[in-house]
Amino acid sequence: MLSLQDMNEKDFLEFKKLSMVNYKNDKIRANGFTEQEAQDIAEADFKRLLPDGFTSKDNFLFNLVDQDNKTIGYLWYIVQGAQDNRKAFIADIYVEEDNRGKGLGQKAMELLEVHVKSQGLRHIALHVFAFNERAIGLYKKLGYQTT
Repeated sequence: MLSLQDMNEKDFLEFKKLSMVNYKNDKIRANGFTEQEAQDIAEADFKRLLPDGFTSKDNFLFNLVDQDNKTIGYLWYIVQGAQDNRKAFIADIYVEEDNRGKGLGQKAMELLEVHVKSQGLRHIALHVFAFNERAIGLYKKLGYQTT
């Protein structure tokens, strides 16, 4: 059993720290940036996308919580687009290493789809780095298309 639970400010600060490190490392791996370049990009992107922290408009930040009420990851999506074409853009999804390979990423995506529909949105978009073959496999399995 997995659930999406709204982050509080403390959760957000922990998420932001981990997410920025992961994003920085992904930028280094995917684009060959130096550590400083990648850090600067991560800081600028987080400031741009989350100007008001966890209360930033059109941002939805969730903990992924297991049946034992333990946080095992997080999910962040942003509502984007023109008023007549709003969609959810997955900014980050993360499942702890120890919990990977158990179908929790798929369950998180299924929960996200339900939540997005409850917000009146019909589409979900995302970006995935080409080296992240596990994620690409999951998204293809769930019917997401490459554009």
